[in-house]
Amino acid sequence: MDKIAIGNYSKAPNYRHYIAHFSVRNKIMDIKKAIIEALRLISSKEEEAVISVAGKKGEFVGRRFFVVSIAYGKNFRRMNWKVIKKIYDIINKGELKVLDVKIYVKHKFLKSSGRRGFTWSDKYFVRLIFMEKSFDIQITHLGGLLRLAPEELGGILISNIIQSLRKIGEKPLIKKEYETY
Repeated sequence: MDKIAIGNYSKAPNYRHYIAHFSVRNKIMDIKKAIIEALRLISSKEEEAVISVAGKKGEFVGRRFFVVSIAYGKNFRRMNWKVIKKIYDIINKGELKVLDVKIYVKHKFLKSSGRRGFTWSDKYFVRLIFMEKSFDIQITHLGGLLRLAPEELGGILISNIIQSLRKIGEKPLIKKEYETY
């Protein structure tokens, strides 16, 4: 197997728009696995959203969907089972201290002609830092129209982490210590 730095992006931005620190009483390995599962769930998530479109009057009911990529060497790779398996191998070895992720939030709507239209997507850099009994979620908005605030994305992440912990039979013992944005 080649020695590609999976999960840690060397060109990470130096600033953050949202930081949250969580203390946990669960095993940190269970938290890491729940985070991977949460990212997988988010990657397949599509939901209704009210959006505004440049050049169009008013707001439209559209769909919002998420595309999640994991740091893989000097680039990012979309979450697929091959990448997930490699991340799980790193978790099981106890070597995952930082996980860098890019999340694209894309919006689509139905035009009056009946065809689908797409708007500019928002791009976020998410860094998850793991400590012995805690973890941080750090989010940077990299581009787009900021249709989804970084703290909202943080809320989506943590709710999916809690859901993933319950799914594997663990009681989520997570406490938000602080958040800044």
